[in-house]
Amino acid sequence: MAILEPRKFRVTENRNIAEGVFGLKLVPADGAPLFVYSAGQFVMLHLQNPDGTVWAKAAYSIANAPAESDGSILLAIRLRGDFTHRAELLKVGDTVLVQGPYGRFVMGENAERNVMLAAGIGITPIYSMLREKLATDPEADIVLLYSNRDVSSFTFLEELEALAEKHKGFSFVAALTGETDDPWKGERGRIDEVIFRKYVSEPAAADYYLCGPSDFVTGLTGILESCGVNVKIQAHKEVF
Repeated sequence: MAILEPRKFRVTENRNIAEGVFGLKLVPADGAPLFVYSAGQFVMLHLQNPDGTVWAKAAYSIANAPAESDGSILLAIRLRGDFTHRAELLKVGDTVLVQGPYGRFVMGENAERNVMLAAGIGITPIYSMLREKLATDPEADIVLLYSNRDVSSFTFLEELEALAEKHKGFSFVAALTGETDDPWKGERGRIDEVIFRKYVSEPAAADYYLCGPSDFVTGLTGILESCGVNVKIQAHKEVF
């Protein structure tokens, strides 16, 4: 990982975007241009003590696409532990340190078809890649299978549905693994080979982007292999 100097950023928005997930929007505090980044990359977020020293830091993927950037970055943060609960308390005008960008989990440019597989907050870099691809190639052939335990936990659900309505080449499938009393039109249960083959024809003819918990990524990698995908070449993975 290259060593980059942390920069001071200012909070311009802190809002709830799903159950237990908040979106933190940040801009450079000095008004200078935002760094150049690729969809799928992450930054190190540093929270500071009152005296300016670093209290702690953690890695978060950038959710917004470079092609749509307004000079800010959006981090989607799931509440989990002391760091995230402290970050949730940040108010508009507060400052943090941001270091990066980092990461090689980025989208290739040559594939004719792209299949994205996400679970939980693993949607964050996938969302950035998806928006970037559709912003630069509105007719792109993309399938997204996105799994969550609860309906309220689907991050960017409305935005993903709107993208599927706007872009006919983009197919969005949400899979619910938990129980719900609400009407549910998506798939139920984990994304298994049956669900995968239902939405992905000719699996060996696509590139894949997988992001989520280790068991999710491992399980889907096995499914891809059983479907004839050369995972060493065609599958790009990141574990959250």
